Amino acid sequence: MDDHYGRRAAMTVDRWRGPNQADDLAMLRADHPNLLAALAWSTETPGEAAAGARLASELRYHWIAGGFLTYRRRWLERLLDRLEAGVPERGDALWVAAWVALIQGDRTVARRYQQECARLAEDLGDRAMTGHATHWGALLALFEGDLPEAIELYGRSIGIHRSVGDLAAELTAAFQLAMAQEYAGNRRDALQTCQEVLELSSRHGELWSHAYALWVSAICHLHQDNLGEAKSAITGVMEIECDFRDGVCTALSTEVISWVATAYGHFENAAALAGIARSVWQHLGTTLAAFGPHALADGQACAARIDAELGAERAAEIRARYAGVGGPEAVRLGLDMAARAGPPDLGDHRTAVLPAAGGGLPPDRSRAAGRARGAPWTGTSSESCASSTSPRTQVVSWVASTTGQPTRGREA
Repeated sequence: MDDHYGRRAAMTVDRWRGPNQADDLAMLRADHPNLLAALAWSTETPGEAAAGARLASELRYHWIAGGFLTYRRRWLERLLDRLEAGVPERGDALWVAAWVALIQGDRTVARRYQQECARLAEDLGDRAMTGHATHWGALLALFEGDLPEAIELYGRSIGIHRSVGDLAAELTAAFQLAMAQEYAGNRRDALQTCQEVLELSSRHGELWSHAYALWVSAICHLHQDNLGEAKSAITGVMEIECDFRDGVCTALSTEVISWVATAYGHFENAAALAGIARSVWQHLGTTLAAFGPHALADGQACAARIDAELGAERAAEIRARYAGVGGPEAVRLGLDMAARAGPPDLGDHRTAVLPAAGGGLPPDRSRAAGRARGAPWTGTSSESCASSTSPRTQVVSWVASTTGQPTRGREA
């Protein structure tokens, strides 16, 4: 196998905690055909399975954030079939395979991989691997709806990640912990955890976990009916996605924008956003149901309200209109419809002006999600988001309120 690709993948993992994430994802996307060729060679060449598994594991963010879930599962499983039992490369491949299986909603397979990883970590005395096995056991518990178990396991895994100096894994576990805390009814803890992730990621210029912490913050504020805060947070996520093009984050964020639009009474826009989210999910090969019964219940409640307000036939027609929307266009449309969200105008608030999929957008009406630490944020328009020359995203510092103070406003 060409060591060039192994070095590039390892570099992405080594510096994932910092400001190079979007650039590294773009580099790996450009290399994708060559990466698949390298993995195929490792799979087919005797004695190269361990090197191939190491490459597949180090490409974890390419698979998860780059939008290649199906590819990752296929290659990891083929390499696991060829790997010897008891080697460290097997342990890393197991927890990465468990992660992707969870995102795809295959919890039975994820449990098998996670449990084998935990046993191997104990046999090897590998503390870092133990942290990952515990971490993905926590996500399994979260997605199965066992929130107390998830919270306990996240606490343990974060401690281990911190002790071995794995900041990227610590940040990932922390925003997932916040999701568990919110759905367990521990909103103050959830917002505090989000704030800690936002502050720590901002210090390092990290944006991937930062975006997910904003996403959880938006859910927290939405549950409190702080619609202005929810809108601000989820707009911040979508601004980041202009650069990242993370399909999973785009789909999850589009779901939440739909929930916000529903809460504001913009039911046609909410239906359109639901259709966009469904399209992105289909492209990825997964659904909102993979993310657990609590998130799914939020989505189902939103869908039921849309159907009740518009009528099931009209709502289905709007959703179907956006069935072909892909990730980058989903971000563009999501930003535009988030900018429209606000208190309904007088008259029939079920009606909204829907932007056309694939068409032009009106001038930017989005607003800054916050201020970067020590510097103003100039914002990114929905039009520049769609452009190949959009500026590097600077949303780094929207910090979730944990004080329970009133929302800062619900302006459009």
